[in-house]
Amino acid sequence: MLCPTSGFRPVFRLKVTQIVYPGNRSFTFAPDLIFVYHTMNGSLWRLPVWKKDRRHGLEVMADCRPDEYSQLAPYYDFLLGPFILPVRGEICRLASSRQFESVLDICCGTGEQCLMLSSLGFEVTGVDLSPGMIEVAKRNARGRVRFFREDAASLHFVDSSFDCAVISFALHEKEEDTRGRILREALRVVRKPGVLIIADFITPRGFLPKMAGGFVHVVERGAGRQHYRNFRDFMKRGALQGILPTYDLKLYRMKKLLFRNVAVVLAGT
Repeated sequence: MLCPTSGFRPVFRLKVTQIVYPGNRSFTFAPDLIFVYHTMNGSLWRLPVWKKDRRHGLEVMADCRPDEYSQLAPYYDFLLGPFILPVRGEICRLASSRQFESVLDICCGTGEQCLMLSSLGFEVTGVDLSPGMIEVAKRNARGRVRFFREDAASLHFVDSSFDCAVISFALHEKEEDTRGRILREALRVVRKPGVLIIADFITPRGFLPKMAGGFVHVVERGAGRQHYRNFRDFMKRGALQGILPTYDLKLYRMKKLLFRNVAVVLAGT
C-alpha cells in the first residue's frame, strides 16, 4: 500500500489496537482504521486511512521512506554487475574457505551474491530495505533463497542465527550511527566468535589507484547528495580499514580489488 499524497512505500507494518497520546490519553482503533505515517518536509505526519485486512487485522504502517533504488533496481546488475563480479567471487571464496553452512547477506540488493553463494551449497538468506531490490531478488531467485524486506539496523532474527554475515557496498552509503547499528546487528545474529565478510571502499594508495578513486567519487556523487556526504564521511574516517577497529573488529584476512580501491575482508570479534 502506498502512503497517500507522497507515493512513498511503507517500510514497516506494526499490529496495534491502541495508541497512547501525551497526557495519558488513549484511543482505541476501529477494526478497520489505519494511521499511515510518512514524512513531509522533514516532519512526521499521521494520516488516517480506512482499510480492512482480514488476514492481519489492524495494522499501522510506519516510517514511510522513498525507495531510492526503485528506478535502478531492474538495471543494477546490468550496469554494475560486471565491475563488482571479482568482489562477489572473492566473497564466495572466503565463505568456502571457512566452511560455513548458513549465510546472511545484509543489504543484499538484487540478490546476485545470494545466488552465487547458494549455488555453492550455502543456506542463504538476504535482507534489504528497498522494495525494488527485493522484488528483483525474489524474481531472480525463484525460491532458492529466502529474502526479507527490512532494516539492516534492526533485524528480526534471533541471536546466533547464522554462521556468517556478508555486508557488501553498504556501509559507505550510511550515516555513522547507522553503520554502527548495522555492524552490531550483524554480530548479534551470527554465531560466536562472530565472523563477518565485508566488502567496501578503502583509501587508495599510489597513482593508478588514486586515478581510479577519482572515478569512484564521480559515481558516488551521482548517487545523490546525502549518499555522497555519507561516502565522504566514510572515507574521512579511514574507509573500511579505519572503521573496523572502531567497532572492535579484528582483521583476519583482506583482499584488495578494483585497482586497490575496494577490499574484501574477513573480520570478527
